Amino acid sequence: MPPGGEFAWEAFWRLNGDRPYSVSGYSIPMGGVILQPRPRRIPFTSVNAYADRYEIEGQAFDTFVILIEAMDREYVAWEIQRVKEQVERSKTVNRS
Repeated sequence: MPPGGEFAWEAFWRLNGDRPYSVSGYSIPMGGVILQPRPRRIPFTSVNAYADRYEIEGQAFDTFVILIEAMDREYVAWEIQRVKEQVERSKTVNRS
């Protein structure tokens, strides 16, 4: 975390609660289905409301949005990869 980035880091985790999820799934032997939540991007409306609450305006707002969106992209990519690995592990276990 770069010096001074703590505010954006804390904001990201607070905004994470506003993140919508969708559900994806796959079938397994014997007619089972595994459903996994898939994270979507934090809505801009949530980021904007947070910025309004803390009076983040002008260039500071632009920077704030860039930071939150960058962290959000990384989080979504990490979560999707984590779910893929979990699915692969469960397929391996089910083949045994």
